[in-house]
Amino acid sequence: MKYDLRFPMIIALLLLAGLLTVSTAALSPRVSEGIFVKQMLGVLLAAVPLGALWWAGRDRIYRFAPHLFGLALLLQASTFVIGKEVNGQKNWIMLGPIQFQPLELTKLALILMLALVLRGGFKGLPTYARALAVFLPAVGLVVVNDFGGAMVLSVMFGVMLLAARIPWWHAALAVLAVLFADVSDSTRLRSEEHTSELQSPMYLVCRLLLEK
Repeated sequence: MKYDLRFPMIIALLLLAGLLTVSTAALSPRVSEGIFVKQMLGVLLAAVPLGALWWAGRDRIYRFAPHLFGLALLLQASTFVIGKEVNGQKNWIMLGPIQFQPLELTKLALILMLALVLRGGFKGLPTYARALAVFLPAVGLVVVNDFGGAMVLSVMFGVMLLAARIPWWHAALAVLAVLFADVSDSTRLRSEEHTSELQSPMYLVCRLLLEK
């Protein structure tokens, strides 16, 4: 069996670039000590599941994906009951000395499950229906406690759709919709801030003085 090594090489180069960036930042006195070592350990730990996936092969991964996805959703839902709040976000699970974020498992499970339902490529609206049936439960459970994590899942969802070769104009329309929503939200926030300033006591005092 021949393996295509181009993608692993790209990943390795990106990891190397990231580690070089972290090593440079670690020289700054404002950065906590040991950050480079922590990042290196993270890379080494990430290599374990990657190696396991490589060894398992595509067919085994496809068979295992629904079970892993179900487990990820169950753990994510359990944060509403037994989740530990850290930095204002109740998205950690504590098991004695062990603590972990179900979101990390959800990321992996979502990618594998989307790969399963999109393996036939783009075939019209049923493709979107299958993809959304996988994506919406995952992002719905995450966004309640971790908006940033939900955004990461959304980017993953978009990348997987692109990998399924959806029409380019579908992707363009989605990007335009996101940009329009962002601009509209920013305009609304600026309008609310302006209205709040007009109603502030300082503004009212200045207005009374000017009118006199």
